[in-house]
Amino acid sequence: MRKRLLFLLCLLSVCLLAACGSGAPLVVVTPERAEDENTYDTAQALLERYGDTLAHAALPAAATADAAAYAAALSELGADSAVRALVLAPALPGAAEAVAALRESRGDELLIIFSQPAEAVTAAAPAADIVLDLNRAALGEAVAAQAAEYEAPALICYQQDPAADAYGLLAAAETLGLAAESCALPADAAALAADIAAWQAVYGPDCAFVTTSPQWEEALLTACVEAGAIMPLPLSVDPYAVFPALAGAAALPQDRYDGLTEYLDSLKSYLVNDLGQNERFATWRRPGETMLLDAACSYAQGWLQGLAAEKVDAAYLRQQLLNADGRLIDDRSAANTWLCLPNRYAFSSLAGTGCDC
Repeated sequence: MRKRLLFLLCLLSVCLLAACGSGAPLVVVTPERAEDENTYDTAQALLERYGDTLAHAALPAAATADAAAYAAALSELGADSAVRALVLAPALPGAAEAVAALRESRGDELLIIFSQPAEAVTAAAPAADIVLDLNRAALGEAVAAQAAEYEAPALICYQQDPAADAYGLLAAAETLGLAAESCALPADAAALAADIAAWQAVYGPDCAFVTTSPQWEEALLTACVEAGAIMPLPLSVDPYAVFPALAGAAALPQDRYDGLTEYLDSLKSYLVNDLGQNERFATWRRPGETMLLDAACSYAQGWLQGLAAEKVDAAYLRQQLLNADGRLIDDRSAANTWLCLPNRYAFSSLAGTGCDC
């Protein structure tokens, strides 16, 4: 195990050179682009925005998949006396262990922000100063609200356990006056198409469909386009995740940060103008990980400049989340945990496509 860890650390050395000794007070730690395109491109855009005050350490898969190697990399980065803030996006297994060691060596002088921690909140929250994640409990409300805006008579949810109410989807739909139904995942695409037609026979063509299974979102989107049904929002909080499945849809941009607006506008033109699917589909204005990393770095920069009243300034953090397109911010779940969702982006011919969740 020791030899393996030493080998992994050798692999990390090239990645860490860009951050260690750079003199940057803020270091953002992400996977390499091949592992997480949205996060990597966001970090690169922030590097350009903040210049020498920010360094980006992109760790190879050998480190991000190994808790011991990940912890060792973080310890090396945090040991640099020039570093005053670390943003981990995402905070992977090994993060809490590394931060505990850094606290022993550097006390409380480091600002540590975890974005979308992979470890249990009971481990992540005590380790970091701030933990950011998506408000997944509010996803159901956002999906139901979008279905209601599209005037769907019913919301049908495909999920592994039809007896469950994942994300509170059914309750949220019923509160808004929609019929709410839950059913098991289909056997294949043909069964899905037949099932959608059966539900449309009951509630009309404007039924809304959603699935809690990421593996079925692309198939559901394709089936809804063919059936003229509604898919109000994908539960994958990522505008890039589902729509490339459509033949003829806009190609994914090379830069996931700066290319997002053009991509969404092109996709809207294709769905509404070319396919005639007006007010049938929506997605998120920004990937969840992009919004959280943007807000985390903005907060860290403000703290370094003395703009935050204290190390954990709830009001200042809330404003950075709002600036990064955050809504449904809930800071009551833990002393240092903030949860939020990005705005919705409705594919509609109507002027103004942004909806506050």
